[in-house]
Amino acid sequence: MSTPNSLPPNLSILPHLEQLTVRASISCFHDRQFYRRVRGYESESESLFCESPLTTILKLLETGPPLKKLTLRLDLHLVGAFSLWDVDWSPLACLANIFPLLRPINLCLSATKKQMKRRVSMRPSEVRSLIMGEPVLGMMVRQGLLVIQTEEVPPERIALFLD
Repeated sequence: MSTPNSLPPNLSILPHLEQLTVRASISCFHDRQFYRRVRGYESESESLFCESPLTTILKLLETGPPLKKLTLRLDLHLVGAFSLWDVDWSPLACLANIFPLLRPINLCLSATKKQMKRRVSMRPSEVRSLIMGEPVLGMMVRQGLLVIQTEEVPPERIALFLD
């Protein structure tokens, strides 16, 4: 998010900020060649590569005023045998604890998966079913801390994702 000569992002300069929408991508894959080709270096792990901005988003939100409304629009990209369960969702639970008056957090989630050498959009009903079964997200929905909206990824956006 910041370069060596710049200050890290800080929301404290926006003292009257009440609503915020953050759009980000989460990528999970397991192919070592893919990781080397796309990221330019080897990874220690043989199996799971999951790049998630959730911790960085949490740190950014801690720098600002208490929000009245937060919307996270996340694009999830799965390759191989990965699912929503492979993402560390715990920063969302931390967010609910840090901002007790922020109820609910809106999570708009779209997901693609690589299937038979093609990237396809996951059906919103499939994503919602997986979310409710995931321990952290399911608990947050049941407690009223999180409202989930799922959307299908339009074909023109699928073509933009790296394979």
